[in-house]
Amino acid sequence: MEQFPLRIGAAVVHKIEETTISIPPAKFFKSEAKVEEERATGRPGASGAPEESSGYYETAAAEEVCSKVRALEWMPPTGIDGDGNLQLAVQMFVIETPGGTRIAVDTCIGDDKSLGPNHEKFHMKQGPFLQNLHAAGCDPESIHFVLCTHLHFDHVGFNTVLRDGVWVPTFPNAKYLVAEKEWMSCLEEVKAKGDDGFAPFATILRESLQPIVDAGLQHLVSSDHVIVDEDSCKVRLVPTEGHTPGHVGVVIESNGTSAVITGDCIHHMAQLAYPQMGTWYDANSADAADTREALFDRVASEGAILIGTHFPVPSACFVERDAKGSGRRYRPRPCSCCAASSAAVAGA
Repeated sequence: MEQFPLRIGAAVVHKIEETTISIPPAKFFKSEAKVEEERATGRPGASGAPEESSGYYETAAAEEVCSKVRALEWMPPTGIDGDGNLQLAVQMFVIETPGGTRIAVDTCIGDDKSLGPNHEKFHMKQGPFLQNLHAAGCDPESIHFVLCTHLHFDHVGFNTVLRDGVWVPTFPNAKYLVAEKEWMSCLEEVKAKGDDGFAPFATILRESLQPIVDAGLQHLVSSDHVIVDEDSCKVRLVPTEGHTPGHVGVVIESNGTSAVITGDCIHHMAQLAYPQMGTWYDANSADAADTREALFDRVASEGAILIGTHFPVPSACFVERDAKGSGRRYRPRPCSCCAASSAAVAGA
């Protein structure tokens, strides 16, 4: 059942989908043992999954990752396909406060982006995302703030669109908010790697980030910045570092209800069961794992809603502790009762 538009107290969250990434578990997740090894040595692993020729995918460690993920009996059928591949949604959320402020969170991959051979499926792609945005009633001109939880390619792409050969802001009336720590880390990454690595960072900067700076729309903020503070609604950032050095989540609090939009603090529901399972694309998997543990504990204790940036349907859930043991920590609990009707949204 689709949950969106999702009501959080007096606020409403819209979801606009772009595409889905399908990937074998072992090519995305690194084992808990690998994360613990990195923690013990103090040396984060290189960003990017092992090469096919490395032989890693025939190892016991790779098989353990796949087995653990595929054995989760509570996993929604949308989370893993018939071949056992993870399904990762690429989507943007738009928060609409009772005062009428609209905040777009993470702008997906984008069209016409130069992503190179490591992301051939999405290189120079065209898609219906902007039409989907209009269909959701969230025209680009109506957005007041854009917040990127971090600056990876699948979270910044629709910051800009290509118009007459020039990259221009997609949301011309918005302030684009970036955590200052994340921005400085991004610049260091570009300086150190250029377009080398799992994503062409220099090209991403040129196509999706620098045009925002040049237009005077970028605003660097603290990692605990308050975006909106109304009588019945507050939207604020929370530091969720690890996947990237300056990663942030977005907290919505309204009329006694709260929710967290995760960004890449968590990529897939399997990490609810195994928070210490990192990804090959983390800047620091040990820090990311500890961040997840703390977030899940807080969300479970407070009864908050977890809105997963990469969760396919259902993209939002409550979190509860898993009493079954077997090393599992948490599990999702449905929150479909929070879905807002079309009439309710229209009257919000």
